[in-house]
Amino acid sequence: MKKYILFLLTITLLMFSCSKSDDPIPVVEDPAITLKDTKTDFTNEGGVKSISFETNKSWTAKSDASWCTLSPTSGAASAKSITITVAANDTYDDRDCTVTISVAGLSKSITVTQGESLGLLVSDDDKTHKLTNDATTIEVEVKANVEFTVEISDEWITDVTTRGLSSTILKFDIAENTSYDNREGTITIKQTGGDLESIITVYQSQQNAIILSEKTHDISSESQTLEVELQTNVDFEVIIVHEAQSWVSYTETRALTTKTMVLNISENESSDERVARVFIKDKATALQDTVIIKQYGKGVYFVKQMGTLGEMLNQTQKDTITSMIIKGEINKADFGVISSRIPNLEYLDLTDVKCEGDRIPTMAFAYNKSITTMLFPESVRIVGEMAFEDNSGLKTLNLPNGLKIIERQAFYNCSGLTGSLYLPNSLTEIGEGAFVKCTGLTGSLVIPEGVSIIENTVFYQCSGFTGLELPSSLTTIGYRAFGSCSGFTGSLELPKGLTEIEER
Repeated sequence: MKKYILFLLTITLLMFSCSKSDDPIPVVEDPAITLKDTKTDFTNEGGVKSISFETNKSWTAKSDASWCTLSPTSGAASAKSITITVAANDTYDDRDCTVTISVAGLSKSITVTQGESLGLLVSDDDKTHKLTNDATTIEVEVKANVEFTVEISDEWITDVTTRGLSSTILKFDIAENTSYDNREGTITIKQTGGDLESIITVYQSQQNAIILSEKTHDISSESQTLEVELQTNVDFEVIIVHEAQSWVSYTETRALTTKTMVLNISENESSDERVARVFIKDKATALQDTVIIKQYGKGVYFVKQMGTLGEMLNQTQKDTITSMIIKGEINKADFGVISSRIPNLEYLDLTDVKCEGDRIPTMAFAYNKSITTMLFPESVRIVGEMAFEDNSGLKTLNLPNGLKIIERQAFYNCSGLTGSLYLPNSLTEIGEGAFVKCTGLTGSLVIPEGVSIIENTVFYQCSGFTGLELPSSLTTIGYRAFGSCSGFTGSLELPKGLTEIEER
């Protein structure tokens, strides 16, 4: 039995000894990683890149930043690359992260860098500036990582900053706004050679104002509404002085944008003129302006617009008026109303009237029989042709200083005129037949210096004149200029410059 066991052990040892000597011994490899690139760059816009490598064992990969992701993150030795995806960089600083590839305790790194976002920033608080109309200086903070320039839209904004490229505070002078409108300008901060820009808007308020197109209003005695045109950019109130509140009133019916203020005027039943002051005042400040209203007493008619006298008078007035004082401005149409549509008019005062063209129109009072007294406008310079022809009612004639021309037949056959004829020294021309048959004129007739020609028949049949004085400027006496002037007495001196005396 013992021999048998020993035999088995010997066989086993021999078998084991033969096996070790015939089979190869396995070799254990060290882990290895070979990277083709250890650094990769991305722009601020981000993107995707593939990184190749070699390894002899299974591997893992990881990124240390959330904005940098990998795919795949692990693999066998047969995998040769990973994909790196980088998100856009919205910050204004560059950034980097590390991608690590590991194999059995061995690691190698890839550095991923990304550029910053190009920035040119103005804070929201600085993008809009709302200013009063006063001159001022504004400051604007600019955050930029690019070179920039400044563009200004309007000349009332001036860049006063002295700065290098690194400066972030810009200063701008804003001029005073002396206009009556708000205004808007822009300041554009632009990247030099690039597309980045930031726009600053400057709003400047207007100069507050209350502007009246007409500050003084002369009106007739009738009750009426008075429209006062104004331009304003403020919230205003109307203040009527206490003593005028009984006859001037204002009812607010329009919004702030109103350009017309309507005042109600009561009738002036007295013959005396009265004056009111109305203040247009800014509710918020001391800014104000004043309207002066002058209302004439009864019998005084103020024509604000030429050609409107007929509209001012009702038929009863036209039928019954015997005396008128007219002020304002009148034209040929108004003269027509006075002469032909007010049949009982006897007294007419035009002293303060402004006539169209500074003239009494042609035939303005021709054939009028009712007007006995007329006071001429002080501003008139010309009496037109036949202006008073056959006006037999006119008894007095007071020609104004400043009158220059009396045209042809202006006072022809004004047989009712009496007393002396005063010809103003400003007169330079007396037209043909101007005073024919004015037989009631008396006294000495003095022709003023400046008249060089006495036209034909100027004073024909003016038999009431008793004396005649001719000017040294006279050169010509026309046909029948003094024909049938039978009342002249005394001596007559002919001027040295007179060269022609025509027939009769």
